[in-house]
Amino acid sequence: MPRKKKNHSKKYTDAEKMAVVVEYGVTCNMVTVAKNLNMNRGTIKGWPRQDWWAEMVNQNRQTIDELVESKLTQIISLSHDRVISSLTIGDEKLVVDPKTKEHVIKHVMPSGKDSATIGGITFDKLRLIRNQPTRITSDSSNMMKLMEEFRELSRSYEVKNINTIEGKAKEIDNQP
Repeated sequence: MPRKKKNHSKKYTDAEKMAVVVEYGVTCNMVTVAKNLNMNRGTIKGWPRQDWWAEMVNQNRQTIDELVESKLTQIISLSHDRVISSLTIGDEKLVVDPKTKEHVIKHVMPSGKDSATIGGITFDKLRLIRNQPTRITSDSSNMMKLMEEFRELSRSYEVKNINTIEGKAKEIDNQP
């Protein structure tokens, strides 16, 4: 009587599969993944060819993208708060007090040039968010078209006879 082979295959959970996907995303090496997660290398080496693999890779990428976006949003928020603080109360600077000769923190307002740069950059970013242009461009061809339209308009204008009144003009002295 032939012996039945024992089926030692294990059904892996989605969490275990995702752990392999994440580890593989970091190491790009299934041997390392198997070693790090204490899993059978022969089992997991074929997983990238499975239907569910691409979906899990995309889920992992989306999770990472969301985490990165959250951190970037936090950085933007903190840097905006810092800029507002700098513009309203100034930057902290360590200086020596001339009377006591001790180091003290003093608030120094940004220069006009720095304030203008901050304002300009902020204005440009706001315009980008609103999908508006951030620079003024001059197109001379448009100006030439406009000039030609004015020429045509002036040529089509009729000069009408104006009735004049005969008489002498009197000079007006505007001095008080």
